[in-house]
Amino acid sequence: MSSGLKVTYLFHSGYLVKVSETLLIFDFYSDPQNRDQREKNINRVQSAIFDPDILRVFVFASHNHRDHFDRDILNFDRFGKPVRYVFSSDINAGADKQHLHVMSPDQSANIEDLTVQTYGSTDQGVSFLISLKSFTLFHAGDLNWWHWFD
Repeated sequence: MSSGLKVTYLFHSGYLVKVSETLLIFDFYSDPQNRDQREKNINRVQSAIFDPDILRVFVFASHNHRDHFDRDILNFDRFGKPVRYVFSSDINAGADKQHLHVMSPDQSANIEDLTVQTYGSTDQGVSFLISLKSFTLFHAGDLNWWHWFD
């Protein structure tokens, strides 16, 4: 088991992050019109979860826009490992989803040995500051340095 950090870019704003025995998945999205790319990303996630070193999986979704919240993530537990979900409060994942943590901007939560702090966004939803072991990661969601011209 490696004690380092490995980051894999998926697509759009989506990333896989491996830290020791923990897998973090951020804003998974695959274009439904691009079947090859979608299959490639699902296979990447499946392979990462199947990794025997991975014992825990956390899936983050920063907001409910289709390009940041793909309903396929609700079925990632089918790959055989327990999955914890951390979603922005604007996402309706269904009341029956187990291990779901719903967060608004400017909240914090301790989930096992993971510390999650949320911040706002310049678009919708939240951005995530994650502390795990000796690593601190920031996933911006749709937070950007832009100005909308109406």
